[in-house]
Amino acid sequence: MNIKDRHIKFYQGRDKDTVWRNWGKSFYKYLDVISPNSVCDVGCGSGAFLVDLVTKYNCEKAYGVDIATVELELVIEHPSVEYFSADAGEIPLGDKSVDLITAFDSLEHVSEDKAEDTLREFARIARKGFMFSIMHRLSGESCGKYNLHSCVNPKEWWYDLIESSTGAKLEKVIIQEGDHSETIWKL
Repeated sequence: MNIKDRHIKFYQGRDKDTVWRNWGKSFYKYLDVISPNSVCDVGCGSGAFLVDLVTKYNCEKAYGVDIATVELELVIEHPSVEYFSADAGEIPLGDKSVDLITAFDSLEHVSEDKAEDTLREFARIARKGFMFSIMHRLSGESCGKYNLHSCVNPKEWWYDLIESSTGAKLEKVIIQEGDHSETIWKL
């Protein structure tokens, strides 16, 4: 079963607490580090983070990318938010088209062999930088025999890959605890 099919199967029939969770909440107080007018959230889930950005934080345009929730129509509609059912490594936006790329607890869902290409895609689209929340352990969620976390690596592995594939520099570490890190990167 491929990664997209795993996630679609997982989200089908889930309650709103699972789907509508706002994974980017802890980053709100750090938005001024990048001051984005436009954002693309990869692995956007319901889009709750994006709707908050355009309604409460003066972000003009927001894009949500997800391989499951968009296709399943589990997103919050808003005129300033556009959603794409797309792979994280093939985002249908132009070069340097958004200020900020966010990925909250979603990079570990990308297959390890596609992680570098995915980060290069982020660098192609972003003008200013990234905000990432990465889990460094297997998920408690699975679809059959498949764990939803396909790319479990220590934070040092991710940090080296982010810097080498995007040229971004680590700007701020928000949380760096055993199996979880939240960071801001500037291009």
